Amino acid sequence: MSEKDFWSKLEYRLSRELAGLAIKHKGTLWCDGIAPTAILGTDSPPRIEGEAWIGTASNDLSLWRFTLFLPVPVNSRDEINWNELLPPEDQTYWVAIDAQHRILQIEPEAAKAWSDRS
Repeated sequence: MSEKDFWSKLEYRLSRELAGLAIKHKGTLWCDGIAPTAILGTDSPPRIEGEAWIGTASNDLSLWRFTLFLPVPVNSRDEINWNELLPPEDQTYWVAIDAQHRILQIEPEAAKAWSDRS
């Protein structure tokens, strides 16, 4: 998968994951775009930071910040395995939300199958 394809697929995958969560005073959230602003592949922890347009049940859109944690350090975006960063449809627990500060934390390695949710 190319990097461009990854960001498009993550936008829709994130929307489906957010649809399963009800956020107090906001209702259901959805993603209307996501874009990286920095790849910090050699930092600890290695990660990608960026911005996401997040909508609410009332159709308000706001700009949120996100951090996507990488499973291994990388020296460049060419070393990133984009396929392994997209959580499978049958897995959850890979996104944390701070609605008050408009922050998403995406950790593909934390994903668990629906059947393992205990």
